[in-house]
Amino acid sequence: MAALPMSASVLPRTVSIVLLLAIGVLAARVTWQIVEPQIRPPVSIEIRSDPGPAADREPSESPLAHVAGLALFGELGTPADPAPVVAPETRLRLRLLGLMAGDHPERGWAIIAEGGSQERLYTVGDTIAGQARLHQIHADRVILERDGRLETLRLPRADGNSGAVAGASPRAAAAAPAARGQPSLQRSEWLGDPERLMQAVQARPIIRAGELHGVELRPVRNAREFRQAGLQAGDVITSVNGIPLSAIDDIDRLLQDLAGQSRVDIVLERNGQSISLGIQLLD
Repeated sequence: MAALPMSASVLPRTVSIVLLLAIGVLAARVTWQIVEPQIRPPVSIEIRSDPGPAADREPSESPLAHVAGLALFGELGTPADPAPVVAPETRLRLRLLGLMAGDHPERGWAIIAEGGSQERLYTVGDTIAGQARLHQIHADRVILERDGRLETLRLPRADGNSGAVAGASPRAAAAAPAARGQPSLQRSEWLGDPERLMQAVQARPIIRAGELHGVELRPVRNAREFRQAGLQAGDVITSVNGIPLSAIDDIDRLLQDLAGQSRVDIVLERNGQSISLGIQLLD
């Protein structure tokens, strides 16, 4: 089904679509190992201290490892090899929804929710729900420190009835007219502040036939600015500049390409319809 076109021009400043899409793809692939463990086994996402040029990286290296190696949270010194940590399962009402582990347990980040509350992004040393401190981050779990004791919080194992993965959207019976808008984005907005973005936008992977189909985006805050970008809550981004999200294997290159462009073209699904949206990138 052909995508319905939408116009592109200039609106007030809002979030950076460049970082938003990068985090969206990142969140989708990190979360994917949680909600689809039987389709693909969990993978360890390694943050390398010195990623080096793209030509020098091993072909098997995850593209997320290189994004993580960009030191979004700053550089840490190289500590001595850590001793194994033995910690019982925590009894706190916390859920580990996603994580990115580094080459040392003190690097990376984790997405944790308390009970049914909104998830938040944490790094080592942060206090979680006023009850525990994030002590270490591993490939499949995090270590918490509570009252001087260490406890383990693991990634959940989804079952076939989890309902965490959205099914296929029904095709629209008829094409609706394209929405009128003048979407644009300030290129430099929120660059270098991924925690603020993660707290402002929810990204959820949409899996179809065992493959990543797209990323569903919803604003957690600043919904007005989200709309100014031409986006609506529940939009599923399926391609960027003609490249399906499932085919994006080098996010760093995508960011570099977008950094030199004045416009980004995305295809999204909205209410069962495919819509083409052009967004101006402002300096």
